[in-house]
Amino acid sequence: MNMTPRRQMTLALMAVIFCLGLMQGQEMVGQQRPQEYAVKAAYLYNFGKFAKWPSETPSFNICLLGKDPFGSSLDRTVAGESIDGKPIAVRRLNDLGAVRDCEILFVSSSERGRMAWVLAQVQNLPILTVSDAPEFLDRGGMIQFELQNDRVRFSINLRAARDAKLNISSELLNVATRVEGR
Repeated sequence: MNMTPRRQMTLALMAVIFCLGLMQGQEMVGQQRPQEYAVKAAYLYNFGKFAKWPSETPSFNICLLGKDPFGSSLDRTVAGESIDGKPIAVRRLNDLGAVRDCEILFVSSSERGRMAWVLAQVQNLPILTVSDAPEFLDRGGMIQFELQNDRVRFSINLRAARDAKLNISSELLNVATRVEGR
């Protein structure tokens, strides 16, 4: 059967989401379920595959702002991986000085007190903003992680992504629990 690249990407995303769901719901004897942030790390990596940026860069940077909840799981997830032929680097930021080099910016919930300010600084920049902080979408963030029945899900603010000139694929929109600004 000959499949289009778009169909292959859709099937790949569905397979990843299915596997993540299985991993989250399955308790193995003698082992704990996968950690919440290991699942979120896999999602961050896959978000990069299903969004398009307006300009080309030599590398693909996933940046973290605030207290790092991932530990080493994000680094392990992207080790040796690439997106559109670009090597992936994880960068931990202390401030927003180097944010223009980021394709994805995860804003830790430790930044809740200055979330509005952070989002105002990156507004309309081609940076996919992601967080698990409550009300992140309402404040102008693009993707918000949510726990539903002990499973990691996400919602998308499509308007914010479009304002930043990011193109989020319909495959990703179809698996979001909620899409605002369609």
